[in-house]
Amino acid sequence: MVLTNEEKAVLLILVEKELEMLRREGKKLFISNSPFLGKISRDEPDIPFLKSEAKYEQFLKRLRKRV
Repeated sequence: MVLTNEEKAVLLILVEKELEMLRREGKKLFISNSPFLGKISRDEPDIPFLKSEAKYEQFLKRLRKRV
């Protein structure tokens, strides 16, 4: 799947917002409590970033580099 420049810009903004929220509220973050991510974890139980805050942050940083 190839993203348009507009889609990449929006994705980058969303990733940056998520990283900022993670820095601000990281210790209070419960990734598994998100309804959307909870559905993903049921459908795709092997998604590593659902297991810890550090893995989630690493995933977001790798995604940011790819955008």
